[in-house]
Amino acid sequence: MNRSIFFIGTVFLCLFISCKDDDQTEKTEPEACFDFRSGPYYTGDSIQFTNCSSNAESYQWNLNGGLISDKIDFTFTPNNPGEYRVKLSVENKDEEDTLSQVFEVEDYNGFVLDKSYPKQSASPKSIIKMADGSYLVSYVSFNVFEPSRYYHLLKINGSFDVEWEWSRRYGANLYGSTLFENDNGDIQFTQNNWISGFSETLVETFTATGQNINSRTITNNENGLIDYMIDGDSIIYVGYSGPRYDYDLFIHITDHQGSALDTKLISFDEKVLVGKSIRKNSDGYLLLGWSNIEALSDEKPKINLLQLDHSLSKSWEMTYNIEGTDADRLNGFDDKWNLISNEDNSMMIFAYPTVMKLDQEGNKIWSKNYRPTEEFLQGLVDGGVIKVGSEFIFGYDNVLIKIDQEGNEKWRKEIPTGTVVQLLQETDHFVILENRKSYYSSEDIDGELTAYQVSLIKMDFDGNYLDF
Repeated sequence: MNRSIFFIGTVFLCLFISCKDDDQTEKTEPEACFDFRSGPYYTGDSIQFTNCSSNAESYQWNLNGGLISDKIDFTFTPNNPGEYRVKLSVENKDEEDTLSQVFEVEDYNGFVLDKSYPKQSASPKSIIKMADGSYLVSYVSFNVFEPSRYYHLLKINGSFDVEWEWSRRYGANLYGSTLFENDNGDIQFTQNNWISGFSETLVETFTATGQNINSRTITNNENGLIDYMIDGDSIIYVGYSGPRYDYDLFIHITDHQGSALDTKLISFDEKVLVGKSIRKNSDGYLLLGWSNIEALSDEKPKINLLQLDHSLSKSWEMTYNIEGTDADRLNGFDDKWNLISNEDNSMMIFAYPTVMKLDQEGNKIWSKNYRPTEEFLQGLVDGGVIKVGSEFIFGYDNVLIKIDQEGNEKWRKEIPTGTVVQLLQETDHFVILENRKSYYSSEDIDGELTAYQVSLIKMDFDGNYLDF
């Protein structure tokens, strides 16, 4: 009896050991596995391939038939469009396993100016065409692991080579900026900085060769400068000042070298006006702004048009409702509104999501809303209206829309890689300043982070991309 029990126990023990050995054998076989983000992919993108293989001791990455890496992970930046096949081979002792995946890379039509990622992400702010035919671009950059911000200027010649670059570190939240070239070829650059609930504006003046010849700070505009216009020997900046939901209109006047000439605050009795865009007319100055509301109010923000006389005193004011699905989401902070005058003295007002046409007395002729159909996007670009005959082009975050003088949509063009920041008119085309989206990986994070680059795109007036 005891011998029988011993025999049966021995059999079960042998079976258990045999099964355990079989399990160990199965677990030691390598299995190739890798992940990468979903497309679309464009030339110049940084594509991270992350290894998720098991039981492997060595790795070989093969791209389109050529060995490119024996590291665990690798990053690939395609310079040419086309189809790519990536294959990962893994080995363990005498066992091997492979996995292949195919992806398509599209040609990127733009020209990337800032290639500093993955160390930092860049946000373009403004662009101007200089008298010598070169471009001047301002942008802000930041490292995701540091509190400091950096503001930059780039001068690019007609061949799109960088002539000079200037940058400065600043420990604040940098936002809107403006650029201006005076008759002497000097450059005036303003940059708003948000610090602990208030703003200060840095005013930097440069020679055409990039030498910084003047630097000063405007400190009494608590919410920053928004727009500017050239008025003879003066530059008139407009913004808003005051505690939240209790703004005054802020106007600051400098000479072309950046020296302060005058500052003016315009108060309002019943409503507050946040200045967004200023233009000169025969009666003085027209100022486009938005009427703010209390945070918990059911009232929707409104568009205001303010006429100032030649001494910058208020002549009249008109208010317009913003209608449509996005009106309740409008706050005006991030949106760069625009106001232009037509040859017949009528006006076009662009205040996302509304476009209005007014007569020369400010009476509404028509009002229409335009927006992409899939998601809410931030708004119109600064200077983002180009007159082409009797038609206009304006931009949302990643969509350009062309409309005629009656507000009819002519075409709509998606910018697939990023955010339209500003449009710059040329003779037979326009240049788009774009916040180009990309991705990068770092040892400090698990996975990928979204990065942004400064880039330019050329497009003709029919919405076709042009090569640089």
